Amino acid sequence: MTLSNKDKIRILVVDDESGMREMLSAQLEAEGFNVTVAKDGLEAVKKVEEDKFNIMICDIVMPHLDGIATLEAVKKIDPELEVIMSTGYGTVDSAVSAMKKGAYDFMEKPYSSKEVMATIEKALERSELKTLVGLYQSSKAVFSTIELNQLLNIVMNLIQKVIQADSGAIFLMDPEGKLYMAASSGMPDEGEREIHRRMAEQAVLGMTKDKQSFILNEDLKRYPEFQSIQANPNIHAWLIRPLICQTHKTCGVLTLNRSAHKEKFTSLDLSNTLLFTSQLTQAVDHAELYNALEGKIKELEKAYGMISESNDQLIQHERQAFLGRRVTGIAHEIKNPLTSVIHCVQLLLESDVDTVMRERLNGVLKEAERCNNVVSDLLSFSRQRISRKTGVVTS
Repeated sequence: MTLSNKDKIRILVVDDESGMREMLSAQLEAEGFNVTVAKDGLEAVKKVEEDKFNIMICDIVMPHLDGIATLEAVKKIDPELEVIMSTGYGTVDSAVSAMKKGAYDFMEKPYSSKEVMATIEKALERSELKTLVGLYQSSKAVFSTIELNQLLNIVMNLIQKVIQADSGAIFLMDPEGKLYMAASSGMPDEGEREIHRRMAEQAVLGMTKDKQSFILNEDLKRYPEFQSIQANPNIHAWLIRPLICQTHKTCGVLTLNRSAHKEKFTSLDLSNTLLFTSQLTQAVDHAELYNALEGKIKELEKAYGMISESNDQLIQHERQAFLGRRVTGIAHEIKNPLTSVIHCVQLLLESDVDTVMRERLNGVLKEAERCNNVVSDLLSFSRQRISRKTGVVTS
């Protein structure tokens, strides 16, 4: 699911503040999304139980059931639901905790339309990737029960019994277009294997638009396509048909012969082989698609791992940058009144005061200067952590 079909993307907005809830839902609906709202965590859990959503944007601080508890509850109902936490002042630690429990990301209030759309797009991309990986894992489990090589041998044995052939082979094309024997049955020696291989190769060369299969019930010298092959004299009949894959290309050849069985091959035998060759070509096509998908999934998993690693680093950086900014703000708020206190005490000490009052004022001045030094240290530490130009954690 992509942003090109927003009306099919269902978003659940959860916030106890009606203004924030209405503003965000109106913004998302204006973008074309299908939006549902919930006024608290309990209502959100009920809606997730009753319906299917792609994304949930959930406030952290709520009555009855807070954002973290709501996240845990909906993830038990729908583990695939992507959850974006909405955080206010002083809740970044809670947002980081939420991500550890399965939230995709968090947005700090107040957030811009551009930030909301970017976060939703990234969440949908991850959802698509997870779905793709899930499909891959499911198909892998199915194919792992019977591998192609094992399947080919099973089918070859079935064909030999049903068609009553004494020996047979399945040849497939390698990437260079050369035939190789992928499965065989009833082959007494290497010599007979070689005959089957040559028959398959000559059949491919002799195939035309009007002649795709061969029933050979006479001496091979009577057939122009095969007269160069010195066959075993005990073999009196051959049946050869191609394996045509979805690309309408020949991807293999089935060869069958009779020696002990005295009957000749018939058109009915040829028709019966079609029941098996159609399954064979599907298996070959699926195996090729599976191999291509497996390679693509490995690339996606690698990319996803890099994204996750970068995302973790970004979360840590953003958290430290936020804390640094808050420390700077708080330090300035404390430093200004402290400066006033120190200045006033110094003025009082310059006036005519008795000894007791002077001692007390000196004590106040000493403690105020100590607090001022602590605040200065905090500001110095904050400046080392946050780049003045970018606001990104440096080291």
